[in-house]
Amino acid sequence: MSHAAVATTDSLDELAKSERRIDDSFGLASWVAVLGVLLAWAFVKFDATTTPLADPISTTSILSTPLQREQTGMMDLVDRADTAFAAGDIVSPEGDSALHYYQQALQQTPDDGAAQQGFDQVIEYLINEAESAVFLSDWDRARSNAAKILALVPKHKHAREINRRAARLQQVEELIDRAVALYAAGRLTLPANENAATMYQAALELDPGNEAAQQGLESIVQRTIANAESSMYAGKMDQARAYLDRARAINPEAAGVATLEKTNQTWENIQEGLDIKNELLAAAEALQADRLMAPDEPNAFALYSKVLEQQPESEAALRGLELVRNGLVERARTMLAAEDMQATNEHLDAAGRAGADVALIADLRDEADYRQRLIDARAGRFEALYPINTITPIRQNAPAFPRAAPAGSTGSVSLHLTVTESGDVQDVEVINNPPSYFARAAANAVEKWKFEPVMERGRPIPVRVAVKVAFKG
Repeated sequence: MSHAAVATTDSLDELAKSERRIDDSFGLASWVAVLGVLLAWAFVKFDATTTPLADPISTTSILSTPLQREQTGMMDLVDRADTAFAAGDIVSPEGDSALHYYQQALQQTPDDGAAQQGFDQVIEYLINEAESAVFLSDWDRARSNAAKILALVPKHKHAREINRRAARLQQVEELIDRAVALYAAGRLTLPANENAATMYQAALELDPGNEAAQQGLESIVQRTIANAESSMYAGKMDQARAYLDRARAINPEAAGVATLEKTNQTWENIQEGLDIKNELLAAAEALQADRLMAPDEPNAFALYSKVLEQQPESEAALRGLELVRNGLVERARTMLAAEDMQATNEHLDAAGRAGADVALIADLRDEADYRQRLIDARAGRFEALYPINTITPIRQNAPAFPRAAPAGSTGSVSLHLTVTESGDVQDVEVINNPPSYFARAAANAVEKWKFEPVMERGRPIPVRVAVKVAFKG
């Protein structure tokens, strides 16, 4: 005999005894009233007795029992909604999705707990879709999902915030793309309002911590200082001052700005040796033309090094070599921000040969390796497959037994999934060949899991994880 049956029998025995006592003490009307109270008590006792028997692996906390929903005529709508959700038909097709059935159920019975929870899960799914789109810079998809949420919940704060963030980040992306194009065209600080520096500064106003914009501005400052210095060596002092003013307007604390006046005095001192002067002029020309090192010929590194062979204490040559090293490092940083790892490492190799700080190069290589790992993860390339028990779960609800599965059936689903550096689950892949209803239920469940980020050398990394989900009817 089931728990439900025992609860019903006990309730009826108590009801019979109550009927006899009430019949002795009251009239027919009183008996009917008390009978109604006892029936309500029996119903509550039945619910309390049967609720613990709910499927322990269900991901949905049932707020209204199947008996209650059946009595209010909601069993069919909620079940159809649950089935559509498990099948991945969450917001489409129109008229036959989980959202549609949950809404229908709530229209008929606004306080139905299961329907409300299902509706909330649909909203959470749309939020996750919108956030994923923002992460992938897919602004149209992010706004589309946010719009779906706002159509359902007009004052939803998270959806509104996603809309604002997507618009802001898209504008930042467009400004940086424009800045890169202007930089490549040599329009670093001129013409006014249509130059790389202006675009990077506008991007930083919207996103103050944007690394690509910060590195771009720093690169512009270094190039402008180099132009000022080379103009000074060529005796074009007005031009040198104009370059210096532009560099100072971007970053008045730049190291080159503070030393440029001193370089002028240094230049006067080296007038004594015409050969050295010519070498410095040639080096400055190479620096201004961005011919920093071999294979470019002639290049600034070789020319400044030649001057130092003749005058080891030449401040102009020492400063020139520093600019070469800075230029190579800034090239590497710019390529790193643009996620061109091959060019980044090539410039770091050159900076190392030029004598750049070893610790700085090591840090930049470490950053390049880390970003390459993120790039590889987005492309589905991983060095190893992590077992699920080696990472720490934050939210890991077991999948519900699919309603489409035959009663008493069993099965298992083997999956590979990516846990991102933020601990979210992406790119779920079923790798065995289970029945489709088990595959859908397992995939839909694990997509909602959340984990503590996997840390490596103090940084969160994306990993590919193997998991097996078992079903038993």
